[in-house]
Amino acid sequence: MSEINHENSSQVGVENAANVIIKQQPANKTGGGAKFASLLALVALGSCGYLAYAGIWGSYGMLNQMKINNMQNERFVKLQIINTRLENRINQLESQQLNLREEFHQVSPTQTSLIIYQLNSLISGANQSLILYHDYVAAIKLLNYAKQVLNSSDSPLFTQLKVSLTTDLDNLQAQNNFDSTMLATELDNSYQLLNQLSIVAPIQADTSTSVNDSTWQKIVKNLKSSLFGLVKVVKSNPSAGAVLVPENEMVVRQHLQLDLMNAKQALLTRNQALWSGSILEARTMLQQYFVVDLTSQKLSVILEQLQKINFNGANANLDLTMQALIKLEQLNDGK
Repeated sequence: MSEINHENSSQVGVENAANVIIKQQPANKTGGGAKFASLLALVALGSCGYLAYAGIWGSYGMLNQMKINNMQNERFVKLQIINTRLENRINQLESQQLNLREEFHQVSPTQTSLIIYQLNSLISGANQSLILYHDYVAAIKLLNYAKQVLNSSDSPLFTQLKVSLTTDLDNLQAQNNFDSTMLATELDNSYQLLNQLSIVAPIQADTSTSVNDSTWQKIVKNLKSSLFGLVKVVKSNPSAGAVLVPENEMVVRQHLQLDLMNAKQALLTRNQALWSGSILEARTMLQQYFVVDLTSQKLSVILEQLQKINFNGANANLDLTMQALIKLEQLNDGK
């Protein structure tokens, strides 16, 4: 019985031990799950806290960004208003500038107008020197000044004037082979030498009458001799007959003086025919009716030099230049 009890007790002990073991094992499993759940809870709590923090910070950042955007929008609106005002002001200034520019063009001359004014003064002065005073030297100087003024501008408006001015200036320079002042001085010197000339013995006019002439014929011859014996009209050329020399040599001297005065008049008017005829007649009278001495030789040399002067090539004018200048002024006024 004891053995049976012992076996039963041993069996009971084993069963109890097994139960204990069985009960201990679930307890261990329950503790690990709680720790894991706690960890998950902590992680979830941290995530929620982070999310809450991020949300709060994000909301705050969004609010700040919205405020900044609103401020920038306000500034942008203000800048647009200022920009609009500036554009309006710029438009006003541009309008005022255009008005001032128009007034400036109307009141003050432009550079082209100033150049045209200078050219008008210089060319008009040169034309006046040619027409009134026949002073080619002064005219050439004035035209050279006008040419320098033209060279200072490259505007195509001055092209025709440059061509015309160059043409007229070349013609004047080619034809200006004498000085009017020097020629007038030579004529004055020749006029002064006339009083120093010695005249040849005067030739008496043939007033004799033939014995066979009737009384009426003698009266007519005496009348012709008294009326026409002093002067004989002949052609002004070397082959013409000699002028009858009167008893009074003053007439011959006055005739020679008149030739020189005619030559001076021809110099002023550029009359080549009158110039050549007067100088030639003066030389002829000098050779025929005055003594050959130092004074007559000196006068003869002067007259010979004056005889070589030719006015035919000295008829230059500034017609082309004046026409081009008028067209230039019309184009400038039409702008």
